[in-house]
Amino acid sequence: LLDPRNLYVKNLPIDPIFDTQDLYALFSEYGTIVSAKVMMDEVNWVSKGFGFVSFRDEEEARVAMEALNG
Repeated sequence: LLDPRNLYVKNLPIDPIFDTQDLYALFSEYGTIVSAKVMMDEVNWVSKGFGFVSFRDEEEARVAMEALNG
């Protein structure tokens, strides 16, 4: 069963500067974030282009998804 508070985020910049703090900042205006994580290449320490964001409640996640989709 999928938890609608948890978002899979793809098409993130593949740049060593884009990290978990950037992902947190991008989504934080839409609600209270429980956790955020950009998946990083363990050799080069650059973004793999995807990550995960978990919100406190389902409505916050829905609003963020609608605002940032695309």
